[in-house]
Amino acid sequence: MEAKQIVIVEDDEVTALNLKMNIEKLGYHVSGDFRNARDLLDTISQIPVDLFFIDISLEAAADGLELARELKEKTGKPFIFLTAHSDENVVAKAKALDPSGYIVKPFHPNSLKASLQMALPKQKEAHHSDNIATLPKSAVSSRLKLLAQEGTLPFAHLYRYSIEQDRFYKNNTPIDLEMEHKELLKLLLANLGVVLTHEEIQEYFQNSFEKMIKVGRVIMRLKMLFGSEVIKSAAGIGYYIEE
Repeated sequence: MEAKQIVIVEDDEVTALNLKMNIEKLGYHVSGDFRNARDLLDTISQIPVDLFFIDISLEAAADGLELARELKEKTGKPFIFLTAHSDENVVAKAKALDPSGYIVKPFHPNSLKASLQMALPKQKEAHHSDNIATLPKSAVSSRLKLLAQEGTLPFAHLYRYSIEQDRFYKNNTPIDLEMEHKELLKLLLANLGVVLTHEEIQEYFQNSFEKMIKVGRVIMRLKMLFGSEVIKSAAGIGYYIEE
């Protein structure tokens, strides 16, 4: 199968190089690597592309957003925002563009892999159709088994999740969680380093459970139990666990 073509638009030289190297290690091809919107737009018709990575705060606060909007209109191809941005107005505009995902900088190769898999499903479907947050609990369990080594998935230094016991630990002390708290934590772990929006999490709960679950309340409880250094918020976009 021919490698998918990825275009990067990132004005930080180091981040762009790191991103390019990791994308190619995963078996994709970087067909374009640009530092600004204008250079890409001048040559976009000559470049094969299946997916764009766009810095949300490219050069100036709105440039990445304007570029994403223009590329969406011209190409219809999916795009993923690279973000370290906290401006709520910019974040709201970013969400309105319906990106295929967000990656928080600095990123980890596993989060990059997960984002690419979600944005580029093997079959030609709408780009959200392969998102882990829209699938049932069995998909989350399968992803966790793939990520875990010897049945255990460590995270945030002090914590681990035991696949066999379906239980969380801080060091060797078990943590008792209610069903919705455990399932949200597992969902975030299945997408380590990837920002899941509030809407994606709500959709996951609606698909997987009969009762209505208030995401904000569950997140608040998890932050109380694990701390905001474990359950992180991405400035109005959503939530993630850092790798």
